[in-house]
Amino acid sequence: MRRFLSVISREVLRFLLSNLRWYLEEYKFDGFRFDGVSSMLYHSHGVGEGFSGSYNEYFGLNVDTESLVYLMMANHMLHELHPETITIAEVCLAWDYSVLFHYCFAIFDGF
Repeated sequence: MRRFLSVISREVLRFLLSNLRWYLEEYKFDGFRFDGVSSMLYHSHGVGEGFSGSYNEYFGLNVDTESLVYLMMANHMLHELHPETITIAEVCLAWDYSVLFHYCFAIFDGF
């Protein structure tokens, strides 16, 4: 079983966000791709899930809220610092992607 980084602690969250900002400002990155988002978003890490397209399967109790908040905060911070920054959330499972494109929307858009 793979180990996953817990974003529950404030220190870990600050470390991850500060790294994004550092790469953005120090190396002039123009975007970030968050790989394996399905492993972050679900307590089951997306393993053994049979998603049929029901809204509750994607946004139900299986969602890891801390990881979702990290992705939202990262996306928000990056676009506040540099609005032209591109963020991509790569989901590695064969789901109905029509409900997943909201993960990179801005918070003020209501998603």
